[in-house]
Amino acid sequence: MLFICDEVDCSRVYCSDCLEVLIGESQIDVIRNTTPWKCFLCEDKKGCILQGRKDWQRKLVEFYNVKSQNNIEVNSASFKEKRPIRVISLFDGIGTGFFVLKQLGLEVEAFFACETDQDAINVTSIQHGHSVQQLGPVESLSTSKIASLCPIDLLFGGSPCNDLSLVNPARKGIYGGTGVLFFDFYRVLKLVQQHNPADRHLFWLFENVVTMQLDSKATISRFLEVN
Repeated sequence: MLFICDEVDCSRVYCSDCLEVLIGESQIDVIRNTTPWKCFLCEDKKGCILQGRKDWQRKLVEFYNVKSQNNIEVNSASFKEKRPIRVISLFDGIGTGFFVLKQLGLEVEAFFACETDQDAINVTSIQHGHSVQQLGPVESLSTSKIASLCPIDLLFGGSPCNDLSLVNPARKGIYGGTGVLFFDFYRVLKLVQQHNPADRHLFWLFENVVTMQLDSKATISRFLEVN
């Protein structure tokens, strides 16, 4: 369950499970029965464990400041082997994944992308040149093609959410429209795991909209074997 602040200018959302841990189960009923309800940052609740920070804007900027994060010292001795990574990005968009990896200072040996929107492909090409190799639609990725791309160190993607999001009243769900593209992510994931060498660990990430039907979320979680 999510609690949304009723303050007009506030867009904060709070998870009931998190609040139960932070402020106690009894307070959940209080929040549920309070109308309108102002969140902890909009209404100063003295003595509450959730308190707004006066310098939250500066902290937020620092959190997303890549340069300041790069100043963190890392013990290189903890890494037995360093090598450039090989990446597959499904539903790639405008190449943001490649940009982030470079910002993090990771050396990329090969970056393969699946994208169908030509405008997005053009942006990626202009920004990153031949560093991003386009593979075409994810549906056309064959077993032999994936095997030829391996080994792969990182696979990530977020299938289109327009048929999964509760915002869309005409959504078709996970078994219709673009919702079924999740299963292509799952197919590629399993094929990469199958064709990767035994000593090559695959890191993977799947993301999608939080506001989807519970049955769709349960299906995705079941296939990916996550909670």
